[in-house]
Amino acid sequence: MTSRLPLHAEFLLLAHDDRSGRPLIDSTHLKAGLAGAAVTELTLQEALRLEGDGRSARLHATGRAVAPELEEALARADGRSPKDAVARIGGGRSWRDRAGHLEAATLAGLEGAGVGVRGEQTVLGVFHRKVWREQDPAVEREIVERLRNAVRATGEPDTRTAVLVSLLSATGLLRKVLPEQDKRVLAARAKEISAGQWGGQAVATAIQEVEAAVVAAVVAAGAAGASS
Repeated sequence: MTSRLPLHAEFLLLAHDDRSGRPLIDSTHLKAGLAGAAVTELTLQEALRLEGDGRSARLHATGRAVAPELEEALARADGRSPKDAVARIGGGRSWRDRAGHLEAATLAGLEGAGVGVRGEQTVLGVFHRKVWREQDPAVEREIVERLRNAVRATGEPDTRTAVLVSLLSATGLLRKVLPEQDKRVLAARAKEISAGQWGGQAVATAIQEVEAAVVAAVVAAGAAGASS
C-alpha cells in the first residue's frame, strides 16, 4: 500500500498488539479514540463542518459523499456538538456497542487491502475472542516512523500526523507505540503538537474540539471505574 490510510484506520491499526493481535488499550479508550478519529477524518474530508461558537457550536454535514464505513458516523455526528458526536459514535452514552460496526468495517477494509486478517483465538478451550493478525508490517512501520519523526522534530508536522499524535496521546496509546521515547518528553511534545496552528483555523478549531471530547470521554470512564 502506498497511499496513506484514513485516520480511523491508522488509529485502529496502531491500537492492536502485533504479537497477541489484541487491543493495547481497554474498550472505552479504543471506542473513544476510534470515534474521535472518525469525526476528525470526516472534518478533514469536509464532510462535516463546525458552525457556531462555544457551547452552541455544532457539526453539520455538508452533503459530501464519504466511504460506506463512515456513513453511520456522519449521520450520528450531524447536528451534534463534537462531545455528543464522539459519545454517540463511540457508544459512551448507550448500552449498545455503537463503535462495533465502525471497528468491524474498518478492519474489513484493512483486510481487503492486504494489511492484516481478522481471526479468533480460543481461551482455556472455551472462550473465543477476536484478534487481528498483521500481514503487511510495512504499512504500520511507515505510520510509526512518521509519528517518531513528528515527536523528535521541533517544527509542526502535517495536519493528519498531528491529529494522530493527539488522539494516541489522549487514549494512552502514544507511549505504547513509541516505547523508546522518554514518557515525560513524549507527553510534553504531544501537548505542544496538539496546541499547534496546523491546518486552517476553522478545521483546527473543530479538530481541537473533537480531541477535547475524546479526553473527556476517557477521563469520565476512568472516574466511573474508580468509583465502582
